[in-house]
Amino acid sequence: MRLLLLPGMDGTGDLFAAFARAWAPRGATVAVRYPLAEGDPARLLECARAALPGADGYALLAESFSGPIAIRLAAEAPRGLRALILVCSYARHPRPLLGRCAARLPLRPPATWMLGRRAPAELRADFGRAVARVPSRILRDRMRSLERTDARAALRAVRAPILLLQAAQDRIVPARCARELQSIRPDARHARLDGPHLLLQARPEPAAAAIGEFLRGLGGGGCRATDGLRLGAEGRPDGRLGTREESSAKPGSKP
Repeated sequence: MRLLLLPGMDGTGDLFAAFARAWAPRGATVAVRYPLAEGDPARLLECARAALPGADGYALLAESFSGPIAIRLAAEAPRGLRALILVCSYARHPRPLLGRCAARLPLRPPATWMLGRRAPAELRADFGRAVARVPSRILRDRMRSLERTDARAALRAVRAPILLLQAAQDRIVPARCARELQSIRPDARHARLDGPHLLLQARPEPAAAAIGEFLRGLGGGGCRATDGLRLGAEGRPDGRLGTREESSAKPGSKP
């Protein structure tokens, strides 16, 4: 099945390459790239909406910052949407007590916070380059927008099956965010993988396997709740709507 990928706070879409390769035997991926000059989530939602594949069946996958955007988009019941996948994400500010300190928080967090201490040097460098592409004021705007973010009502309205993919060693989004998502949607499936916040980048193969298992299960009557399921060991600068980049799968591939 095709996956429409919504990126984290950097918004570049540059960090999906390893996951796209892991998913390729199962289907194509379309990576949305947010405008580098846009920090307003409402405009980023427009960008994601413009990238929707249309009538073909697809799943909407969002990591971290893009979770509330994907939730609102899925609540609109767009044509062709088969599932919503939230990776290390939330419905509202994951750390609200830090809201008043947002101006003093690091705009570009250390790679070890995002990828873990054992991440390869190449992956750490990729992360640094992606974040460096985004102007500081845009990162600040996106971070401050979390104080106004609340997609809980939209999450209740989503009709598509939902997968909540959680990282066991996430230092950015606390576990209570996944619990809140589950409390709002007890019908959602929950998978917990060993790994850091950037789970798709650090653990692309286990993440692809978990998502593939979820999507295969949809053919047998939809999504079921599996609380605490454990599946493993460890833009554009001109302000226009962002672009999408597609990676094709092999012919005859399956979810």
